[in-house]
Amino acid sequence: MPATGPVSGDTNGPIGAVGSMLSSPAPTGTAAALSTAAPVGTANGLISSTSGRIGLFQAFDFHMTAAQRIAAGPRYDVVWGGNYPAQWLTNHASIVVSYYFIMEQSDPKHTLAWYQANHPDWILYNCTSSGTPTHTVAYMPGQTSVPLDIRNPSVVDFQIRTMAAPPVIASNYTALAVDQVVFTTPMGGNAGAGSYGCGVYQGSNFLTRYTGKKDPGWASDTVNWVKAAKGILTSDPAIAPHHIKLIINHPAGNISDPNEQSLLANVDAAVNEVGFSDYGNYTKEPARFATSLDYMTYEQSQGVTALVIDKFIQSGKLTAIQREWSIGTYLMGNNGSALLYATYGGLGTGGSNITIRNTRRPWVRHAERFIKIHQVRMCTSGRLKTVSSP
Repeated sequence: MPATGPVSGDTNGPIGAVGSMLSSPAPTGTAAALSTAAPVGTANGLISSTSGRIGLFQAFDFHMTAAQRIAAGPRYDVVWGGNYPAQWLTNHASIVVSYYFIMEQSDPKHTLAWYQANHPDWILYNCTSSGTPTHTVAYMPGQTSVPLDIRNPSVVDFQIRTMAAPPVIASNYTALAVDQVVFTTPMGGNAGAGSYGCGVYQGSNFLTRYTGKKDPGWASDTVNWVKAAKGILTSDPAIAPHHIKLIINHPAGNISDPNEQSLLANVDAAVNEVGFSDYGNYTKEPARFATSLDYMTYEQSQGVTALVIDKFIQSGKLTAIQREWSIGTYLMGNNGSALLYATYGGLGTGGSNITIRNTRRPWVRHAERFIKIHQVRMCTSGRLKTVSSP
């Protein structure tokens, strides 16, 4: 989810604002009361329990004004990729503001020339579609930061201790937001059709790391990278006292996969960017609901906070049906440690969650109608659940 630029905010309010807009209607039957009262207890040490409420998070904040960030603080539990932690903390001292960086690459401060002079064997290069090594650096599409060899333990050590931890500590961030934590490589492709990031040079010798974009070694290296990062955050004597949490962006997968299980065993929260909307394609993919729900449920059972993004790729604002879909599916999977962010726009962009006009009553009616009519029941792919009021 690399940020590629802001879009204008949804003046009717993306669904991410729903938590601050919903009153607490009296429960009807077994319907859930939606509360904006201060939550009691904790979900997993990262956020307060989301039982009985719709928990929210903000994805990026560069398109918001300082006044908006300060005012919005109390509405959210987490900010993914925040640039202004002090502003968010002004009115919400326990909000989790995360420092953004991409797992597979360097920060902008360390240039290609720097790596060539200091760590040339850390630079990831392309192979052609036939597997022939090249001297073309395997940049991530749309990115200019140096791609790195994530299999090398020295790389993750440098990324966490030198690139990430110092600014996190200096600016009072509470978490790392690590993007592109995926099991198929997103690297390379800039050395001709079918090319991909495949290996490193050790002197004049080329060391092949991967034989294709879906090389299983990439998934293993991703899990090991996350394990190493978590280990440094929790054991380094200079870093561990700051209790920095680890949040990754990782799509929902098969919960029976040992890689998925190992990954979630080493993080505090995980963003599912595909969510239940699949960028607006949810009506074409009936299996999406079951996959996302199973993963969301498993995450929380393992003490991991589930951050669900429902992104609709469209120029117009979210429709009432889209909003109800996002609210309803979130409620289906919320077992006490789940947060929601839904918006519209193009790939890599997202609107603010706080630019809301006076739409309080329509929002309440949408939520109440979904709850009273369906009693928060949904039957999709054979799944049925009733959410009882607390």
